[in-house]
Amino acid sequence: MFRNLPLETAYTVPEGYQPEQSSPQEIFNFIESELIDVKETLASLNEYGKINKATCQMILAKMYLNYNAWFETNDVVHYQKAYDQAEDIIHSGKYTLPPAYSDPFKADLSQCSEVIFALPGDNNYARANYCVNKCFHGA
Repeated sequence: MFRNLPLETAYTVPEGYQPEQSSPQEIFNFIESELIDVKETLASLNEYGKINKATCQMILAKMYLNYNAWFETNDVVHYQKAYDQAEDIIHSGKYTLPPAYSDPFKADLSQCSEVIFALPGDNNYARANYCVNKCFHGA
């Protein structure tokens, strides 16, 4: 269900166009290159519900951590890449573990020092988790 996706970069296509599937490696490489390209242009400031540099770095770190499972390899290079992304976030000093264990589980995460990116799902920004639930795949 989530492999061999069509990779489309154009907004318009000719009538009757049928996309071809791309390999998982092509998809990985495209997403990685897009994230790397925009990483330094994203804000460093952590604003509730907005993607920033650390969000981009966490996506990259998670991609690198899963690389071997997705491609059935033992490539240690991607572990180092994941480490480098996480280290940069840690050393930025912008994120810390909150004093209360329950802080990252509250409805409003806008003041939680641990959360890098929160999908707004509170009564102020998106009532009843409607937006968050719409992000899940129907299957």
